[in-house]
Amino acid sequence: MTRKHDLFDMNNAVLFVVVLSFLLFANVVHTSCVYLIEYDSRWQMFSMTMIPTLQLFDFVYVKNVTGQTDVHASYDNGDIILFQSPQDPDEFVLHRAVEKFQQDGSWYFKTKGDYNVAIDVWNITEDLVIGKVVALSRILPVGSYSVTIFSNSAFDSFHFNSTMNVLEFTVTTLLTQSAPNSFLNVTVPNELVTGELDVLVNGSSVHFGHSTNATHHFILFDREGTDYIIDIVLPEFPSLIILRLFMVAILIVAISYRRKHSVRKLSAI
Repeated sequence: MTRKHDLFDMNNAVLFVVVLSFLLFANVVHTSCVYLIEYDSRWQMFSMTMIPTLQLFDFVYVKNVTGQTDVHASYDNGDIILFQSPQDPDEFVLHRAVEKFQQDGSWYFKTKGDYNVAIDVWNITEDLVIGKVVALSRILPVGSYSVTIFSNSAFDSFHFNSTMNVLEFTVTTLLTQSAPNSFLNVTVPNELVTGELDVLVNGSSVHFGHSTNATHHFILFDREGTDYIIDIVLPEFPSLIILRLFMVAILIVAISYRRKHSVRKLSAI
């Protein structure tokens, strides 16, 4: 169960300050010349009932639905729906629709939080359903910087491989089965990028969109289906390359000096 303070409606906020912040979007989010993500409200997660699909402080984008035909219900990949609690109209819940059924001429939904073991005790009437999640955005730390991923798919296992200078994560499932393809928009601070980027899906380079502004690089790509590993290869900082070359040069000089010194000692004997 998610109480009203567990979800924060960003559209109705007069002032909202949070340590983790994200760029404000209009009601149509332009992700590329192909995709236009339409939504009606934006919320922030303050509940852990949908982990691992939705994390604490994630922003979720909800598109209103007109009825049960707009909602896909399944235990594996059902839509995540926003609805009013049948116990308190001032409480909003964001759980997965795992089943829908008709009874006495009315439609009902069974729901469940991904983190929860049990199905919710209530049956949700069709009129209580507000909308379904069509996208999410998540801010992730990379050292003293942060990377933002905006997607219509769930993803996990994000980490930064400092040895290879690679951002890596796994795309798992579409947030809604009505989406045609999986897409990701990754925002990277300019300080982390100094040359040509590369994007790998399951180890193979793929075509991707790339744009920049005064502060960030924006990387966008799409793919049919889900369940794949993404590697975003960041060019090494020039300072790191120079440092490594300097260390190699010192090593060569040291080896050369040691060899010459050993030869002189042998000659003296």
